[in-house]
Amino acid sequence: MSAPAGHAVLAVLAAGGLALLALALAAGMVRARLLRGVAIALVVAAALAALAYLVLGAPGARLAVPVHLAGVAPGLALDGLAAFVLLVLLPGVAGWLAVAPRLALPLAVAGASVLAVLAADAGTLGLALLLAGLCAAVIGGRGVAWAAGGAVAALVVALALAAGDGRFASARAHPAEGAALWLMVGLVLAAGVWLAARAEWGQGREGGPAGSVLATLGLYLLVRLGLDVVGPVAGLWAGVLVLAGAAGVALGGVATAIGGVRSGLVMLGLGIAVAARAGDDGPAAAMALGAALVLLAVLGWAQALWALVAHGLVGGAGTEALGRLGGLGRRMRITLVGALAAGWAVALLPPGGGFAGLWLMLRAAVTLPRGGGAAEWTMAGLVALALGAAAALLGFAMLRVLGVAFLGRPRGPRAAAAEEVAPRLRWAMLGLALLLGLAGLLPGLLLRLAAPAVVPLAGAAPPGGILGVMGYAPLGLVLLLALAAVAVALLVKAASPAGHRVAATWEGGAPSPAWLPFGDPSTQLGAAGFAAALLRHGQGARLRWRFWGLGRTTELARWLGAVPRRAAPVAALALLGAMLLLHGVGLW
Repeated sequence: MSAPAGHAVLAVLAAGGLALLALALAAGMVRARLLRGVAIALVVAAALAALAYLVLGAPGARLAVPVHLAGVAPGLALDGLAAFVLLVLLPGVAGWLAVAPRLALPLAVAGASVLAVLAADAGTLGLALLLAGLCAAVIGGRGVAWAAGGAVAALVVALALAAGDGRFASARAHPAEGAALWLMVGLVLAAGVWLAARAEWGQGREGGPAGSVLATLGLYLLVRLGLDVVGPVAGLWAGVLVLAGAAGVALGGVATAIGGVRSGLVMLGLGIAVAARAGDDGPAAAMALGAALVLLAVLGWAQALWALVAHGLVGGAGTEALGRLGGLGRRMRITLVGALAAGWAVALLPPGGGFAGLWLMLRAAVTLPRGGGAAEWTMAGLVALALGAAAALLGFAMLRVLGVAFLGRPRGPRAAAAEEVAPRLRWAMLGLALLLGLAGLLPGLLLRLAAPAVVPLAGAAPPGGILGVMGYAPLGLVLLLALAAVAVALLVKAASPAGHRVAATWEGGAPSPAWLPFGDPSTQLGAAGFAAALLRHGQGARLRWRFWGLGRTTELARWLGAVPRRAAPVAALALLGAMLLLHGVGLW
């Protein structure tokens, strides 16, 4: 793609973001059906433009906005990283617009998010991010507004330290040094981690998509500002990213919060990439950053698809509470396809797309200790432990959710009479399921799309071909699994005696009396998860964050019991001090 074509794609994407904001303002004057169709068409067109930009080479493009803000001319820019993040955001936004009851605020969040990704200076980024946060706060709660406001304040101060005009190009050309550099990196990390973590937690079903969009923006800020504009600083900050990522993976896995796990895994990858770049290990940095971007995309699409599945369960079965569902696979087949696609990706199992990112990150973590010291060994071990815990927790959680909701017998009359979702929701589910299927079967293709973002930041191209990555070939694995499934089915059929009874799948096999039309509850797997002891009664699978600094504590710390409530900050400080000590020993 030539430079003029790149500028044309940038103009199209910027016009799409502004058009979404205009539609948000005109939401009360346009028929809802027409408005929804136009908005979804705009979002799909923008996603296709970003895809074409990545496929054709992703040349850099800049666009000056003919308006001055505080004496500074705002600017927009498009490169491989911005286009890839838009490709992650926009499919989920399209699904959100397909089911949102009121479109004004979702349209405003979508338009502001597109402009935030395209921003080339602190002013444009701050205004777009603040607008998205305020609109998302109306949908999801005040916590999102605090997250966006704090992130904007930290980012403006951080970029002002590097260049007075706040432009990203000026910050790259005149990098800060000494204490100013450390302060910049600290503010950028605080803003990105705070926005990504706070936007994901505490969101209800209506506010979930808005929180997911803002969390994606927070992770984008970590990559854009932490690795591109400010430049990575090794040692302590790599350790901070790894620690934050491990905490997000652990808490998200326990609470079955997909967004928390996604943020944690991406932070783990960024921490490994920063440490690898500091050691001039380009291949390891490329593997880690490629894994982070792959997981950002796959888990982002899976999270959006889960939101559509939950919306479909409420509309078709009357509830999304697992204890009142069951047997929906027979009556809601399209919803089952969407749940299977999302669940397989979230479970981080092959041949899902999440496993490819997990595999790459594990390879990068194993590569990291080569030529390093105690800090690198500690970081690699912590990353491997977090990845194993995430895979185990999410695998069991997805098996339980899918089995209880879609297999067995219906647990109530409403579930027995469940209806399939509306046609537009079916197409949204199938589209996201197709994306996840392609990402799982062709992970190298997704990694190729991320290459224009990885190469400038890591100094090397991510490994792997279109059909596989680093010794992992999902198509061959699918063939082996299919042959094994056929062989098991034939053996079971051949070994089954004549006149045997076939029980409903996931029911437990025990016969139910005639006066229990919905099965015997004692033989069915219950809706309570294995982490129920960690969670407050009546809260389902939501883990509420409570910080000791605000006079509260986490439910996880309360469950530990033997550890005093105030020991959590002490333990965190001790761990941080240990990382500092290891870093100092390495420098010495």
